[in-house]
Amino acid sequence: MSDNRIRSLVDRDMDAIVEMDICGTVDPWSREEIMKFKRLRRNLCIVYDNGAGPIAYALYTMSRRELTIARLVVDDVHRRRGIGTAMLEWLKAKLQTQGRRKLVVQVDERMLPVQQFLRDCDFLCVQTYRDLYEKGVDGYEFQYDLAKMADAV
Repeated sequence: MSDNRIRSLVDRDMDAIVEMDICGTVDPWSREEIMKFKRLRRNLCIVYDNGAGPIAYALYTMSRRELTIARLVVDDVHRRRGIGTAMLEWLKAKLQTQGRRKLVVQVDERMLPVQQFLRDCDFLCVQTYRDLYEKGVDGYEFQYDLAKMADAV
């Protein structure tokens, strides 16, 4: 377990990332879509590497006051082992060190386990977007607000 670490995504990770996205999301991105996201200036891509290669990844965008998570996917066989939580804790720590307040993520209504996971990680659902993903499929915006969490303590 000591080989586990969060690091930047590199090109050799792409096959594993694309496979995880296909297996772990309802709307998988192609290699080209992931690379296009990665090339944009404010976007960052990280992986959770267990020493044998990436077993989870996150794609996120930095803005002045928040980090917006576009993707957070853990490989099916490694779920429910604290890896997604570790990645969110890493991103929460980034908020504190970079002077940002919020982590924001939009979730497809069909992804109930993701919604429950975010709730367990102190995210709150703050908004519903009708037909966000396709007609008849809503999306929910979840936020982790550092300031509100500090007030709650």
